[in-house]
Amino acid sequence: MSDIIRKIPYVGADQFRPGAVAHQAADLTDRALATWLPALSSADAEILPEFGPLTSRSRDLERNHPMVAGVVQTYADGIVGPKGLRFSSKPDYLRLGKDRQWAAELARQIEALWREATESTDIDASRTQNLAGLTDTALRGVLLSGGVLALPRWDKTGRRGSRFKTYLQLVEIDRLSNPQEAPDSDRLRGGIELDREGAPVAYYVRKAHPGDAHLAGASLWPYTRRLRTAPGGVILGTANLMSAYEWERIPARTPWGRPRVLHLFRKTRPGMTRGKTFLAPIMADLKMLGHYKQTEMRAAIVNAMVAAFVETPLPEELLSQLFGDIEPDALSDLLAQRQAARPGLNGGAILSLYPGEKLESFNPNRPAGNYAPFVDKLLSEVAVGLNLAPSIFLKDFRQNNYSSARADALESWRFFRNLTQFLASYWNGQILRLYMEEWVNDGLLPIDPEDYYQFPAAYCRGRWDGPPRGNIDPVKEATADKIKLETGTTTLEDVCAKDGSDWEEIQDQQALEHQRAAEKGLPFSPPTQITVVAGGDETAPKEDEDK
Repeated sequence: MSDIIRKIPYVGADQFRPGAVAHQAADLTDRALATWLPALSSADAEILPEFGPLTSRSRDLERNHPMVAGVVQTYADGIVGPKGLRFSSKPDYLRLGKDRQWAAELARQIEALWREATESTDIDASRTQNLAGLTDTALRGVLLSGGVLALPRWDKTGRRGSRFKTYLQLVEIDRLSNPQEAPDSDRLRGGIELDREGAPVAYYVRKAHPGDAHLAGASLWPYTRRLRTAPGGVILGTANLMSAYEWERIPARTPWGRPRVLHLFRKTRPGMTRGKTFLAPIMADLKMLGHYKQTEMRAAIVNAMVAAFVETPLPEELLSQLFGDIEPDALSDLLAQRQAARPGLNGGAILSLYPGEKLESFNPNRPAGNYAPFVDKLLSEVAVGLNLAPSIFLKDFRQNNYSSARADALESWRFFRNLTQFLASYWNGQILRLYMEEWVNDGLLPIDPEDYYQFPAAYCRGRWDGPPRGNIDPVKEATADKIKLETGTTTLEDVCAKDGSDWEEIQDQQALEHQRAAEKGLPFSPPTQITVVAGGDETAPKEDEDK
């Protein structure tokens, strides 16, 4: 027993004092931390009551703040790009008990159908965007509004005249809300009906945006069919002017499991049913920075209007009248007459001053000398909050050398790649499954429907690539790719994917060009070998020694 007691570490009396904590950040007696008592809330308890102000303020910043507008465009360019995510089908032939040749042939058919479906505006209910445009809009909804809804539709009557029956209707996330604006509960949160495990059962969507409640016939909802027409057949709008206060319950899935709602949002905590804007951590700083900039600009404009001061010693009798008998209007007239008689400060002007007057220069010193360093420091912190390198955020590369520019680009690219895969998993991948189900059932693919429903993931497996990363020094990066290809640490597919191209299309095009050149009797350029010169800073091509 005594040995056990000797092994117990000594605990001093000061360690039992009230308020002693293991973590200083949890100390409630520290004066600097005593008032820091944030609520311990669930994700929904934090987001849902504040969703409206967060969303409206983030959109206002995007509309009016040049930095926010620029960063949203940077996200869209780096994650989606002008052509959207490129799909390379790779069916899991091992899981399906097939061979590689079968998978390659099926992949070509899937990719051809995918291009036909997604490069047309028929995929959009409004017929104004193809899938690349819808993806860009969806990403902006996630960034600024915390999410976006897409309702997969089915043209069972063929009234649209499109080859495929599946199409999408984008719905702004503001329209997702509890019916009659009822309070949230354990089974109904933010317009989403949940089961006891937290899985969505149904979504409640307004038939019109709440911001359009003042407009006659604001609803473009497909189930609001009654229209009012003026003489001559001009459509005035729906007969029901209360569409913004009507909700439709949309089941999350059909009885056989086909999604009826795609809810795209970034989930960062368990139990989180709605997303929030990416700008939330930096919104307050950016708004105050906007106020600071406007204040400096106003001060500079006002001060720029003053060229100089004329110091005038007024006579003693005039001073007595100024504070005594003289009327204010008479004094104003006197000063106005003297000002009118004085020439303005124009280029090369010579001023004649009254006796006793002297000219004092005016140096406003605006903006303040610490304005630029302060703004640069604050914007650097904002860039970190947006997961961008400061040079990428500010689009200012004047201070970058090759190494720092590449490091900044790779750091930002890592974040872009993460969001590209997010879109691939929860947006493009889900849309592909919708179309695959249609293609299989319509016999457009050589797949047995029963086999597809048993292994949908194996048939829909593939690679999604975003826009090309770009090159800071094309020669150096091409040399690195060549070395990796020669050592077997990369593939031609990976190299081409970085440039946003397809390796099979490149090889097919090369074969076509060689054949065409041979038919025309044109010479070929000899193959070149890239050799790294000592020092690693310069590279030079040379002719292949075998030639």
